[in-house]
Amino acid sequence: MEKKSSYNLITQGPIWRGIFSLFFPILLGTFFQQLYNTVDSVIVGHLIGKEALAAVGGGTSQIISLIIGFFMGVSMGAGVIVSQHYGNGDIESTRKSINTAIFTSLMVSAAVTLVGIISTPLLLRVIATPEDIFELSETYLKLYFGGASMMIIYSMVTGIFRAIGDSRRPLYCLIFGSILNIILDLVFIGAMNMGVAGAAIATVLSQAVCCIISIVLLRVTHKDVGFRFRGISFDASESAAMLKIGIPCGIQAMMYTISKLFMMSGINAFGTDTVAAWAVYTKLDSIYWTVLSSFSMALTTYVGQNYGAGNKERCRRAVRETMLLSTIYTLFMSLLYTFQGRLMYMLFTSDQEVIRIGLNIIMIFAPYLVIYLPIEMLTGAVQGAGKIVVTTASSVFGICIFRVLWLYTGAKLFPTIEGLLVCYPISWVLNSAILIAYYFSYHWLGEKDIDIRHLFRG
Repeated sequence: MEKKSSYNLITQGPIWRGIFSLFFPILLGTFFQQLYNTVDSVIVGHLIGKEALAAVGGGTSQIISLIIGFFMGVSMGAGVIVSQHYGNGDIESTRKSINTAIFTSLMVSAAVTLVGIISTPLLLRVIATPEDIFELSETYLKLYFGGASMMIIYSMVTGIFRAIGDSRRPLYCLIFGSILNIILDLVFIGAMNMGVAGAAIATVLSQAVCCIISIVLLRVTHKDVGFRFRGISFDASESAAMLKIGIPCGIQAMMYTISKLFMMSGINAFGTDTVAAWAVYTKLDSIYWTVLSSFSMALTTYVGQNYGAGNKERCRRAVRETMLLSTIYTLFMSLLYTFQGRLMYMLFTSDQEVIRIGLNIIMIFAPYLVIYLPIEMLTGAVQGAGKIVVTTASSVFGICIFRVLWLYTGAKLFPTIEGLLVCYPISWVLNSAILIAYYFSYHWLGEKDIDIRHLFRG
């Protein structure tokens, strides 16, 4: 078995330093992606019109979110296996798992492209796409599916980079691809008048370029684990291990989008002011969740490598230190939302009724954000160890099933926006309780004794 001998900051260095080396590139990449999405929408809205904006950013964006969420989960499954091999110093197995991940993404992407193009009209009918934008939405979505293979492979390679502890190069690719996408938008939409087709082609081409660059970078900068398309191989056992983790992760990611679709139907019933207030809150809320999810993704890679290296105590210490950092951040954001909520809302609107409703929404969430911490952090840790069943089941129940049931039961008994949205903190309590119990059982580390004393050690 070929072993790597170089110093690995994640398995050997100070824990906080290793966590931050993963965290900051992920965080910057996420913020940059959100900035790009905003600029992209501005270009489409101003250069084409509101119909095109609705076609690109309406129901089609929800379908795309489902696809991206699922394959981000699948790539996470591959990343867990790669990180465990890499953390163990097994270069031969790492190389084999990377080759298998790329091969699997090639096969899956071909199927997604074919099925997606064929099913586009049906998908748009299912989400009740308005007739006046149906044709535009269909054009955009079919072209997007046509280039889905690039998105899937790029997502997989990005996951591989993070799995081996390199979060910087995916960030560079994302920044370059986002700038390229904006430039191509201006060329295809502004100069060539290609409409929504131009927007779709710009996205596909920028993803294709990023995909190629990321593959070249992986090959050049990580020669020990890089791959060649000529010698690309497939290992059935590695693929099965990846999909065993990746598919549940993908389903878990999809649950968030599905539950949002259901909850949005309930929010719409309260009228325009409430919808506007909720829209603003989701923008404010994204600041918090972006940082928290970046900590979680960093923890998944960190635990994955140390679990593979057999450093179980290091895994536990990483959870403690990341939980402490995220708790400090959460308390700060809770206070900021609570005491500066009005000022934050005034950045988006001067309508006093929207602000009033928005402040009520803030008070449903802000005081209880700390309850959500175990969900994000413990899910990241447990997934890094390759244990996915409990986290997926918890998400399916708490994120989707419970909230949908509440929409048609509890929300009917308490017919106010507060009565509807209170299901969020309640679901956090349920999910956190399940994950805390599972975490302290030690089953996620392959041990069976229950002892919470390690929480206070070190």
